[in-house]
Amino acid sequence: MNNADTTISRWIAAHPDEIESSDLLSPDDNLDGYVVRRLIGKGSAGEVYEAWHPTLNASFAIKVYSPRNDTDVARLLAEVQSLAKIRHPHIVSIHHFGEYKGHPFFVMDLAERLPKCLSLAECRRLVAEVASALDKLHASGIVHRDIKPQNILVRDGEYLLADFSVVRATAVRHDASLENPTIQGEGRMVVGTRGYISPEVLEGEEPTPSCDQFALAATCLELCDEVAKNRRALGVVQRALSAKPVLRYASVAEFASAFASATTPRRIPRIVLLAVAAAAAIVAAIVGWNVFHDQGGQARSNESFDRYDPAIDKFAASRKESIRKKIEAYDRELSEINNKIDANCSALSILSEIERSTYSDYSDDLDSREEKASRRLSLSTKQSRCRREISRLKKREAELNRMIQDLREKIEQSPAQP
Repeated sequence: MNNADTTISRWIAAHPDEIESSDLLSPDDNLDGYVVRRLIGKGSAGEVYEAWHPTLNASFAIKVYSPRNDTDVARLLAEVQSLAKIRHPHIVSIHHFGEYKGHPFFVMDLAERLPKCLSLAECRRLVAEVASALDKLHASGIVHRDIKPQNILVRDGEYLLADFSVVRATAVRHDASLENPTIQGEGRMVVGTRGYISPEVLEGEEPTPSCDQFALAATCLELCDEVAKNRRALGVVQRALSAKPVLRYASVAEFASAFASATTPRRIPRIVLLAVAAAAAIVAAIVGWNVFHDQGGQARSNESFDRYDPAIDKFAASRKESIRKKIEAYDRELSEINNKIDANCSALSILSEIERSTYSDYSDDLDSREEKASRRLSLSTKQSRCRREISRLKKREAELNRMIQDLREKIEQSPAQP
């Protein structure tokens, strides 16, 4: 039994009256050939059940709605119509739509929730598969608008994009009963989940495919601890999280490609290794020949020690040039450290925003209280790691500044060439 099943069983055991008094479905109810087995999810706008189709010999998920107003009905229709028109291997498929005892329902793929933490390799695959699904949506003129870990499911090891209840949705009034809470601003309404909504949407601009890219990057940062430790991966995610859409990637597919490139281990070609070995052998041979040659002229060198030798000035100039190159290398490292500090500060800001969203989430899932507490602990741990990394980088920054200052003083103290 997986973790989801354990949580559901524990909730059912603790709330038998709520299950028995459900006005929606009961075990063994038959909905157009789909036989209800058990409740697997409960929200303020409806419930999700596992069902079995005897003829097809397969399990499905049935999402049953209990609409309270026109907004709920509009969301249901938006979700059903969006799912019906899009066919993609990484988008949940809708198999049937109907009504049972006055409650509209639709049948979709049965899948599991995401694990709370992913490896870098799994995160790379998730980004690639979800990005391909979003690319299909965007090509059809649809913006999902609510990408987050809870809306990505797993089935047979593959990631599926789910919950299309707010796609292309117009502004709606603030209502705590909605599964996807709106955020009310100055004379405007924003649909989505705080922490995953892009800055331009919060400022009142119309959502574009770029806002889905922003949310996917925030999801990636939350699910995988290794992203914040990988400089190249963090740089890619930071660009996708840019406050201005024009600074992000041109498409979610381009973001996925850049993330895959940054997180795929790079292998050194065999020909490069052979070339390096050959170069090392040549250098060793040259150095050996010079040592042998210099031994013969050592006496002559000692005799002419007291005389002016232009080679001394040449050596001094070479040393200055070497110091300048060191300074340039340290400057480059300093620039990279500043970029890393900015990236970690950006990651820290996003994680803090996601953590705040857990306190304003109106969802009423079976294990919401336990899940929220676990997510807050995970997010708090990741924020602590970001703070420690920022502290380490700032120490290195101060150390590099001291080293650069010392090298510059050495150049100033070097004797001038004649």
